[in-house]
Amino acid sequence: MTEERSPKETGMRDVPKNLKPYFLGLLRRGPRWNETEGPEATGLIQRQLSYLREHSEAGRYLAAGPVMDEGEFTGVLLIAAATYKAALRLAENDPGVQAGRLVAEVHPVLLPDLDAVRAVYEPPHKRKTKSGK
Repeated sequence: MTEERSPKETGMRDVPKNLKPYFLGLLRRGPRWNETEGPEATGLIQRQLSYLREHSEAGRYLAAGPVMDEGEFTGVLLIAAATYKAALRLAENDPGVQAGRLVAEVHPVLLPDLDAVRAVYEPPHKRKTKSGK
């Protein structure tokens, strides 16, 4: 025989208690995906990486990176934002999206609290003065 459970217990004990709202950003190939030459394309990867770092260090992107297969998606973002519009604005302001190389979509998700999750970057290099110090 199976043990009887009250309706309150059914399912609810299996739901994590530390869920928080986040936004899942998915990046797809855009209409200008193959435009890799010309003045607009020059430095695009560096601008994208700088954009990702800026928002990662600010805690707006908890995780961001490329999708490594040849499937439908090219990148994924885990966004901490107050609203859907704010999350969508972050994803759409990515230099790759702005250049038309990528298209962004954003979906609300509930995940366990990820406040401690952060990307780790190398610290900026100190510039040497003329005296070599």
